[in-house]
Amino acid sequence: MNLIELLPKLIEHRVPVSVLNINRRVFFHWKQEGLIDYEPYIVEIENKEDKNSKKVKKWLHLNAFDMLWLLMVKELRSFNIDLKTIKELKTYLDKSIFD
Repeated sequence: MNLIELLPKLIEHRVPVSVLNINRRVFFHWKQEGLIDYEPYIVEIENKEDKNSKKVKKWLHLNAFDMLWLLMVKELRSFNIDLKTIKELKTYLDKSIFD
């Protein structure tokens, strides 16, 4: 399998946060602290067949890159690395190599 075939599969949102064993409260705390910056986390879906149905909140699944970052944050926290240092690491990793 070459990269052109693999990349679309990596960016598909298929991994639920619950699989990563990250507590919902911790997840939103990391988001509030700026460790997680991708949106949206919750998608509202309504039943199009039933016009009287209310919107239902459903967790959005993560793609492979988001999942990898969350696993890295989780592992760094297990070594008691503070959130400020992890945020600095995130800033460093987000920089372009051409800068």
